[in-house]
Amino acid sequence: QAQPVTVTDTKTGATLVEGTDFDITYPADVTNAGPKAVAVTGKGNYAGTMNLSYKISPARYSVVTEGATKVYDGQPLTAGARIEGLVNGETATIRATGSQTQVGTSDNTYEIDWDGSASPDNYELGEKAIGKLTVTPAQLPDEKPDPSDPDARFTVEGPEDTTYNGKAQSWGKYDVDGL
Repeated sequence: QAQPVTVTDTKTGATLVEGTDFDITYPADVTNAGPKAVAVTGKGNYAGTMNLSYKISPARYSVVTEGATKVYDGQPLTAGARIEGLVNGETATIRATGSQTQVGTSDNTYEIDWDGSASPDNYELGEKAIGKLTVTPAQLPDEKPDPSDPDARFTVEGPEDTTYNGKAQSWGKYDVDGL
């Protein structure tokens, strides 16, 4: 944005009037972040050009990625993300890229696509709040589940009762679904 300039003649105490005592030349771009050069050129009773400058600093934005926890189910755990602090209704796309499938914890990472009206040159990252994605182990039941229970997570075959035969006895076949 064009910054106002006030020029005062310290000898006369008069505040000079733009358009009468001086003209101001601003750069073509007075909106985007970066340095701006301004020329104040005297006219009438005043001569010469005074070169001034000011800087428009990038706005700070923040990123928040959500955290989540679930019990292991073989499917990836994901969560959302958002960008905050874009000004004047400007937009950019943020996408959470974090994923956790196996038991453990990882950061919910993100990517920003500056595909909307916001320009990355006008912004700098301020704060990041990165969520954690945590997958905890699925708990085996204390006892062999009832195979007729439709809500049972696990099915187990074996061990079976047997008679001593002098040989090592092992489960033979076992199947634990979901692990």
